[in-house]
Amino acid sequence: EIHWRRCLYDSVEEPLDLIIASYVQMEVKGQVSRDVLVKRLWSRLRPGGVLVLIEPGTPTGFRFMHNTRELLISRVGPDNF
Repeated sequence: EIHWRRCLYDSVEEPLDLIIASYVQMEVKGQVSRDVLVKRLWSRLRPGGVLVLIEPGTPTGFRFMHNTRELLISRVGPDNF
């Protein structure tokens, strides 16, 4: 069963199997806010769920993805990543 959610705050609170966020971090101002967004997305996944983040292939996009990678590794541990 597939459900399309346009925004994070849709009313469904059940855990999700897959979240795809494309070019989202570029729109969020401030690293703290981007970190909160990634943590919120990660927390919406059911165990074994997949979070797919897509950002432009630019130096800025790379920095966002690198920071997100470090955030997730520190949050879930390198062995569970």
